[in-house]
Parts: sequence; structure tokens; C-alpha cells
Amino acid sequence: MTDSEEIEERVGALIGLLKGKDDAKIKACGEKIANDAWDNEAWFEPEQMSDMLHTWLDACIAGRDDEVLDVTAKALQFSKVEDGSVHPKLPEIFQKVTKALHKPGAKHMEYMFNLRVQPMKFTGDPKLYPVLAECLEHEKADIIHDGLDLICSMAFMHMYDGIPDEEAAAIFKDLVVPHAKFLLSLLPKYKPGDMEMSKRLANKLSYARNLFQSAFLFCTHLALRPKDFPKASAAIAVPTLVMELQEKVASLKPKPKEQDLKEQLKMFAEGCTQLLSQMPKPAAGSSTDPLKDAQQYLKALGTVSDSDSLNGILKMMMSSTDPKVLDLVFQKSSMDTLFKALERVKRDDTSEVNRTFSALFVFAAEHRPKLVDAVGDRMLDVYMSINPAWNNPRIFVDALLTHCPSTAAKLWTKMPLWMKAIHSAKGSAMMDGVLYQVLHAIEGLPKVLEGKELEEFCKKNIEIANLGKGTTMEDSVKSSAVVAMRGVVSKDKARISKEVLDWVQVLKQGEGYTKSAAEAFMDLYEGRSLEGAYEQINQLNLNFKEACGDMESLKKYVDDNVSDLKDFIASVAKKLPMPVKFTSEEKYLVKKAILLHFECQAPIPSRYCALPQKATYTTETQEWARWLKMGLSAAKLGKSVLSAEAITDLPGVVDQVKGLYSMYKKDDGEDFLTFISEPFLTSSEQDKLLNQLRAAAFFEKFCYDNQSATWLCANCHAIYLKAGANRSQAALEAAASEVQLPIPSCRMDGPAASLQDRAQDTAGAVLEVKKTTMACCDLFGFNICAPSEEEIEVK
Repeated sequence: MTDSEEIEERVGALIGLLKGKDDAKIKACGEKIANDAWDNEAWFEPEQMSDMLHTWLDACIAGRDDEVLDVTAKALQFSKVEDGSVHPKLPEIFQKVTKALHKPGAKHMEYMFNLRVQPMKFTGDPKLYPVLAECLEHEKADIIHDGLDLICSMAFMHMYDGIPDEEAAAIFKDLVVPHAKFLLSLLPKYKPGDMEMSKRLANKLSYARNLFQSAFLFCTHLALRPKDFPKASAAIAVPTLVMELQEKVASLKPKPKEQDLKEQLKMFAEGCTQLLSQMPKPAAGSSTDPLKDAQQYLKALGTVSDSDSLNGILKMMMSSTDPKVLDLVFQKSSMDTLFKALERVKRDDTSEVNRTFSALFVFAAEHRPKLVDAVGDRMLDVYMSINPAWNNPRIFVDALLTHCPSTAAKLWTKMPLWMKAIHSAKGSAMMDGVLYQVLHAIEGLPKVLEGKELEEFCKKNIEIANLGKGTTMEDSVKSSAVVAMRGVVSKDKARISKEVLDWVQVLKQGEGYTKSAAEAFMDLYEGRSLEGAYEQINQLNLNFKEACGDMESLKKYVDDNVSDLKDFIASVAKKLPMPVKFTSEEKYLVKKAILLHFECQAPIPSRYCALPQKATYTTETQEWARWLKMGLSAAKLGKSVLSAEAITDLPGVVDQVKGLYSMYKKDDGEDFLTFISEPFLTSSEQDKLLNQLRAAAFFEKFCYDNQSATWLCANCHAIYLKAGANRSQAALEAAASEVQLPIPSCRMDGPAASLQDRAQDTAGAVLEVKKTTMACCDLFGFNICAPSEEEIEVK
């Protein structure tokens, strides 16, 4: 047996003697055993230590001899347990600690308790927390102050890591909040100069400060994982309690000799400020008296002097939607108090209070829009002086556009404030962010602008976008500017100047987001957009889906609702050209491809038409399913023909579409009724088809003619445009002699070649590669690419 093992047995035996009445034996050997425990570090399992603590506390509660309690406490004090150990029956131990504090032997717990709690793990058993709260409140808790302070400062620092929501909630509900309420009840009993009370209050403040620090760390982490701790979030959302504590503590005036209390008061006030800055808002309806809470918030707002506290107060002002609370919080006098607080409190661009201020007025716009309009000028002056790079102003501006349009219109008049921020950031790493955030924020402003303001809006967008030249976000900045100006096209197309169009046309030749935005802008400007038709299309699809449970009802619905199909085709015609024919063709002898055939639809074809005598421009589609849905409406109206060997004998349009669908769908594809249940393509789906046509250079060869509402080849379009309103044969001939033809050869080249020809060309190219490879193999004596008999025959 080692010395350590021997001393462990002796310590255990010594504590065991407490169960009997042999005090003399304990006194005779206790001191030596305690000293040996100090020298040899007796180690115990947590279960053993728990049993020994229970035995000692029972002896203390029973009033055993003072010397006996002293030597046995020393033996326990010098014993060791592994750090982070889970001690069984910990709630029962602390219940006995609370009882033992009333006994004369409690003085022997001072050092022993401090060392014994250090290795203990205090989380895992929710029954412990109310017992621990009772211990902290004990009038004799000063005896074991160091140990209790250690528990409060260390045990719950990482409660967000590995502790379930229910237990974290129990820590707040049964320990942190009860101790804060106890402290609040203790404050009126304090008298300046009463040193006994001063010491006790200082200790209680220390416990509360440490618990608040743990709560603050939890709330900070909560911002990253708000959905992980719903119960704990509700339990710690007690701003009124913390504010009241903060106010009462600030009113205490300790004497010069009470230095310890002074220090604790200062640190506790800072802890309250920290916690309030990150504390979640109380859930609506969680307060028993939300109006009283709101009064407390406004009272604190009048004296707040730091940004963390101000941030917390602003968050709490959004915690209730009770009409009476809203009337109080957002009355003019309350707003005056708020603006004075913002002037008084020091803050920089990165202060969290800036973002909370923005959120507060978004909340106000949703619930009290008239108040926002009343203080709009002052609010915008404060808000727009904040660097937009740190504030994501889009949410703020969108809220004004939705709920307070008159205030949103005022924002445009204060654009110099944001322009100042842009010019201040020039040359710095912040420049990209400022430019993008401003352009992104003002995207919806054309809704509330009129006349010349729309023209100025476009100029300002281009000015800001050009400042982003050469920055890392140049593409995003320019695309944002183009997107913003689309609002002007929708509001008043006449306000788009030639300079704006020229600028967008240049961007259209670029790449990335800017190119896509420029193309979408021109689609809208030239009438190839479905903006505003989303609800109509959704309703058409819903009606179609509800009516078509089987093939027969589908056919009947199509026959009975031709007008819906006609309206749909008419609405998309400007944006999306309709093929005159859908055909099927073998591709590489493996799978079929759908080909789209387009013709020039000039009412009077010119002699320079690039597609004379009903010739068609043909392109293959990768979006066959979407085009097939379009084909249902187009074929039913007689605007397109569906053609494929597999459907030649099928009489009706619906059966023909089903036949084509069956040819192309994968084995695990959806059934036809599910596929066709939403035949009216949404704008985003049509955009996919547009992008495919754009990639095939379709819009370089065709243009939409507004007067005839048809798609013309580029040559005919140029001639018709030159002829103007007079489109007689003679006028068109005269115009043709004056224009420069976009397609001088009067012939469309490109994707119109037969897929079968291209497949054969590809197959021939593959054979040539194989021949070359085989020749190399022969040259170097390899056999790995010997041709099959079949290939030799082809050769």
C-alpha cells in the first residue's frame, strides 16, 4: 500500500468516526491525519467525497464538539477530487450547508467549503438551483463567501455550451432572477456607515454581478443561436428588474470607509449595463404589467449615459404591441427623450445602438406610422448620419415605403447625407460597402418620387455606380444601380433619358450580374417583362390545378377556357416569342431533342427579310419541359404546331402534348397530370426560357414590334421602324433604301443547322480521333486501343 492509499483510508476512517460518539479518538489522531492529508494529497472519488461531506455536515448540524469539527474539516479541506467531478446528491449537500450555517461549528466551513466546491460540477441537476439561491440569500452566507463567490463566477460561465434549454431556463428562473429580486428587497435596509450591512450587501452584489456576467455571455451567444434556447431566452428577459436594480444601486451613497461596497456598486452597475445591452426582448404577453415596464424604460431613457444601456433600452421599447404601451412609448415627448439621449450618449459608426435605433423605427413604422411621419425629419437626420455600410439600410427604407411613404419621399431630399458618407469613404476599404448599401437601400424609392425627381434619381444612381469603378464590388454596385432604375421604367418610362439607355446598353455588353441586370432592364423598357402579372398567373394555375383531376376533365377545361389561354399568350408575347412549330429530332442516336422554330411575322414581308417565304430560325432547347407547357396554350390557339413521329396520329392538342412529354420524361419523372397542372409559366420560369434564347443570340436576330404586336426579323424590324406609322408596301420599300440592315446577307446563320447534321459531324469527328489514337497505339506497340470489328467496318 502506498503512502497516498494509506492516508486515504485514514481520512475515510476519521470522518467515519463522526458517525459515532468517540470524540476523544478523533481528537487524539485527527490533527496528524489532517497534516498527513496535506502532505500526501489524499485522492477520493466524487461519491466518497459526497458521503464524507454529508457525514461532516450532519455532525455540524448536531452541534458536535468544536475541536472535533475543526480537525475533521481540515482533513476534508486537504483531500482531493478530480476537477469537474459530478458529486452525487449535491442539492441535499447544499440544503445541509444552509442548515449548518446557523450552528456554532459553521466557522469551520470557511476554508473547507471554498476548497471543496472548486472541483465540483454544478450543472446537470436543476433541483440544485433553488437550493443554491436559498444559500446565497442566507444571512450567515458571509462565512462561506469565497466559496459561494467562486460558484457564481465560474460554475455558469459556459451554460450555452452543452446545457439543454430547459436547464438553462432553470438557472435563470430559479437562481439568477430570484437572487436579483432578493437583492432588490435588501437595498432599502442599507444605512450608510453600517459596516455589518455594508459587508453583507457587498457580498450579495458580488454574487449578482457574477451571475449577471454569466447571463450576459449567454445572451451574447444567444444572438448567434436564437432558436436553440426559447425557454431560457424568456426566463432571462427581465429588463424591468435589472433597470430597477440599476437605478436603486446608483442611488446608494456609501461612506468613505465602505470602499469594498463602493467597488462592488461600480462593478455591479457595469454588469447591469452589459446584460441589458444583450438581453432578449420579453415575449409579447409575458409581462404582468407591460405599461409599468414601459414607464421604467422611458425613465431609464431620460438618464442613460452609455451606449450599451441605451441599446438595451431601445430593444425593450419594442417588447410590447399593447396599444396603451405603444401610445406611451411612441408619443412625442418620449421621442424627444430618445433624441436627447442619442445626442448625449457617445457612439461611433460600429455601435450596436445604431442598428437597434433602425429596428426601433421599423417597429414604429409598422405599429405607429403617423408618429414616424410626425418626427420624420428629425429621425432621418439621425439615421442618415450613420454610416450606411454598418447599418443595412434597405430594411429601414422598405419599412418606410410600405408604411410611411411620405417620410420615405423625404429621405430622397436628404441624400446629401449619404453622399457625404460615400465621399468620406473614398479610397478606403469601406468604399465598396457604402456604395452597395446605399444603392440597395434606395432601390424602391421611385414608388414615392414624381416627375423630375425620377430623372434625378437615375442620374444619382449612375453617379454612385461610376464611383465603384475599379473596386472589388464594381459588378454588384453597377447591377444594383440598374435594378434601382427599373423602378423608374415601371413608374414613368418617359423619365428614362437617352443617356441612361446608352449607359445601360454599354453594361449589357459586359458580364456577370451587371449584364443580367442590364438585359432585364431593357426587357422591361422594351415591353418584354411580366412585372405585375404574377398574381394573375398564379390564379390561372390554381384554377387549372383544381379543375383537372384526370385526362377527360383536363381536355374539357382546356376546351372551355380557351380565353384564359389566349390572355396568357397575349400577356407574354412581348416578353417571350412563341415558336410557330415544336419538333422532335434524334440527337447523337441516343436521345431526342426538342427544336423550336421561329419565323418572321412581318404583316408585309420586306424583300430584305432574313427569313423569306415562311423559312424558320431553329434552335434546340434544354428547357424542353417549360417550352412544352407553353406549347399547350400556343397549339390550342393555333399559333404553333406540335410535330413528332410518335404523335402524328393523336387527334387533340392535349394528347399531343402528353405524347411529347412521354417521349422526354425520365423513367422516374412525374406523371403527366402533375406536370401539366400548372401550365402558365411564372415570370422566373419565363426568364429561364428568355436566357436560353438570349444565349442562342435570338434577340440579335429578332425584335418585337409594338405596332403590330409581333416578332420580326432584325431586317424587317429596322425597315418597319424607319417607316413609322405608314406601313404600306411603298412606304416599306422607301424605308428599306434608307436603313442599314442589321443582317446584310439577308440570311440567318447559326443554330439553325439540323441537329442530325451536327450529330453526324460529331460522330465523324469521334471516329477521326479513334483512328489517330489507334495509329499511335500501332506505332508504339500498344494493344489497349485495338478497334472492334464493328469499328473496322465503319472505317
